[in-house]
Amino acid sequence: MDGHATPLSRLLHKTPAIVKLVRRLVVDKAHLALFWGTAMDFEDAFRPAWGRISSIRTLLKINVPILLLSATVSPRVLQYFYQSLSLRNPVLYQT
Repeated sequence: MDGHATPLSRLLHKTPAIVKLVRRLVVDKAHLALFWGTAMDFEDAFRPAWGRISSIRTLLKINVPILLLSATVSPRVLQYFYQSLSLRNPVLYQT
């Protein structure tokens, strides 16, 4: 497993039975994921696990719903999630 694995990804990798219990992924403060979770070198990222959210979805091996929550998400960050999570036909709710 990758040296940059998150505790959740390590747990899912070691305990496949837990994968069956996952019903959805929820990302709060989604507007911060791109900026806090990525850097030229993951070691420099403030929250490097946030930049690897797509790896959790890959480990699940099932298509679970994903809920991204943000009060201030930008179009750039939305595109980042659409592409990195391979979201098809995402639904956007704005208030």
